Formats: sequence, structure tokens, C-alpha cells
Amino acid sequence: MLKYPHVAERVQKEIEQVIGSHRPPALDDRTKMPYTEAVIHEIQRFADLIPVGVPHIVTKDTYFRGFIIPKVRAAGSMALCGRALFF
Repeated sequence: MLKYPHVAERVQKEIEQVIGSHRPPALDDRTKMPYTEAVIHEIQRFADLIPVGVPHIVTKDTYFRGFIIPKVRAAGSMALCGRALFF
């Protein structure tokens, strides 16, 4: 949202109009804030919030589901699912 300050301002205005500063937000507020919800969904769609592709390192040669994962070689997370994918 730093890249698009006009979007951040519009979200802030919508939050202030619906919730204000006198109470915490409630789940019922979501239906009253369509722009804010759309922005949140777009951020979640666009951003990789959980790094699934983080390389893993094995400390010894590992035999897993018929595959050998060699020591100190970066293996993608798919190696843990039974596929030997190495980088």
C-alpha cells in the first residue's frame, strides 16, 4: 500500500466512516467496507505471505519415498512430497 497512497487513503477513510475510533472492528463491519475487503483480497492474492519455496538443507544423505536427497544440497519443498526436485 506504500506504492499506492491513494488506495491507502481510501481504505483509511472507509474504516473511519464505518468503524470510527470509538470501538474495535467487528466481523459485521466487513460487509459495510467493500473497498477495504477488496484491497485485502488483492494483497493476499498478489503477495506470497507464506514462503512455500524456501530451500531446505539436509545434513546427511536421506532416503525418502524411494528418492535419495544428498547431503548439503538445497532441496525444494516438493522433495518433502516424494519428488526429488533439486536446485
